[in-house]
Amino acid sequence: MLAHSAEVVARAPVFTPLRHRHKLKEHNWRQTILSYRADDAEKLVPAEMPPGSALTIRRDAGLGDCLMIACALAALKRKRPDLHITFATPPAYTAILARFDCIDEAIPLDEALVVGAPMLEFSNYCERHPQADITNRVTIFAQALGVAAGRLPTYTPTSADMQEAQLLLRGRRPIAICMRGKYPHRSWLIPRALQFAARLADEGLDVMLFDAEEQPPYTTWISDDLPAARAFGLPLPTVAALLLHCRAAVAPDTGFLHLCGCLGVPFVGIFGAIPPHLRTSIYRDHVDLIADGLPCVPCFEGQKHITCRLECLQAIDVDMVRRALGRLGLTQYGRP
Repeated sequence: MLAHSAEVVARAPVFTPLRHRHKLKEHNWRQTILSYRADDAEKLVPAEMPPGSALTIRRDAGLGDCLMIACALAALKRKRPDLHITFATPPAYTAILARFDCIDEAIPLDEALVVGAPMLEFSNYCERHPQADITNRVTIFAQALGVAAGRLPTYTPTSADMQEAQLLLRGRRPIAICMRGKYPHRSWLIPRALQFAARLADEGLDVMLFDAEEQPPYTTWISDDLPAARAFGLPLPTVAALLLHCRAAVAPDTGFLHLCGCLGVPFVGIFGAIPPHLRTSIYRDHVDLIADGLPCVPCFEGQKHITCRLECLQAIDVDMVRRALGRLGLTQYGRP
């Protein structure tokens, strides 16, 4: 197996987009398609590949970044529908990514090297890109593919996904609340999220709480009096099917937020101090909340979060989020 893998890699080299500042000086980045290099010789621009070519994209990162790449791939697929695009990601995301029209095949990361098609390695690409702090990631990914961002991918749930969602919803069209992200600085404060859910319920709105874990550690904090449905630990395709029936969503900067954006679900994004325009520029119908007046705004993460006290998230209160929902057109009893 190892010999076979080595042979395939020799025939299908891995290309990495140029990412270092010194290699881009004296070039206008916004007008220059970034090239790809293997052994400092070959170049690859996906939008200019021969007709009927196959291409593999690899990204070892969270769901949000994979979905932003899907937005860039939607632009590539629109320009080059003849390309066969394989997307290699962490195994947990392949089922949901395979349901987007711009992706012909979604595979686990460790299978990428034996596909046989030229592979673009996007892992850590944006993080090291010289424009990372001023340009949204979808634009950066699209630029590397040789296209201009501007089109959302189309998502098609299976009938089984929709049936499962309908059983859980029982005819309701709730407000979805993502309780937390993977990291504290990309999460809403749990007590505040529960307070917000209680306020919506008091207004007569249906609420559904989402979490990636089946038994999140804050479960005992949820009052028995809170009439909110729980969508905890569900497969991502089921989460997507549920979101397609939701009136709107509230989420921090997580994969859940980007899933809402790709599905066209109106959302309120809670970003604290992270600049939202670097993440959500391509999405429609959203309001992004960022803390003002703090010395750490804007925040580009990094080592500062070792000692971060999350003042930015504490500054975003329930009233701010409720007003943001109102800006999305959400009235007390639903969307007009």
